[in-house]
This record gives sequence, C-alpha cells and structure tokens, in this order.
Amino acid sequence: MWVFLPFVWPSHARTWVPDRSTRWQIDTTTDGSGRVVEAECHPVTETEQETQEKDASADLAGVGIPPRPSGRLWLLRPVGGFEDLDAVLDHLCAQAEARGVPVGLSAAFAALCAAELEAAADAAG
Repeated sequence: MWVFLPFVWPSHARTWVPDRSTRWQIDTTTDGSGRVVEAECHPVTETEQETQEKDASADLAGVGIPPRPSGRLWLLRPVGGFEDLDAVLDHLCAQAEARGVPVGLSAAFAALCAAELEAAADAAG
C-alpha cells in the first residue's frame, strides 16, 4: 500500500541505497482447520522480482504516479515533529480518515500524503 511513499516524501528527508538484498518467499500448506502443516522457504527468483516490480509499477500508474526506479531501497527520515516512521504513517492515516479519504493506493490518498508531508516538513523549518 505504501509503494508510493518515496515519490511523495520530501526530497531532503529521503535517500536510497542499492538493493543487494535477497528476498525470500515462504509457501505454506494448511490442513482443513487452517493449521500450517508444511512450510517451504526459498529465495525469490529474478523473474519473480521483475514480476513484482511490474505489478508495483502498474499499481502506481493506475493512480498517476511514475514507476519507481528499480534496484533501490529507500530510506525515509521522519519529517516534522514525528519521532519515527510509524508515527508519520499513523498521522497520515488519521488525516485521511478525518477527511473521508480511504486509506489505500489511490490518487486521493497519495495527494493527501504529499500535502501532509510537505506541511510537516515546512513546519519543522
């Protein structure tokens, strides 16, 4: 849901590093009651990662946001008076709820987040 954050985050409070991580996938099998009876963990293949990036880019395009550059891990520093990223995200969700904007990947929510993040950054000076 937050795939758009680097696009709307104030540029002075974000940076990125090359993504050299290995992503893992866990496949589970459950019995009739929903209890996990088998789990298999394996690295995500390059093809699977490309598919995930294409899906994320399509989701972003659907709300008018350009595709994110591939091969990056984004580091976001809290803006305004927020102590950590969770506090920022809680604030964004609360503002959306107060304004009747559904929380999720949409142009309206991305615009609200962009405005709130800019206001918080400006208030902090």
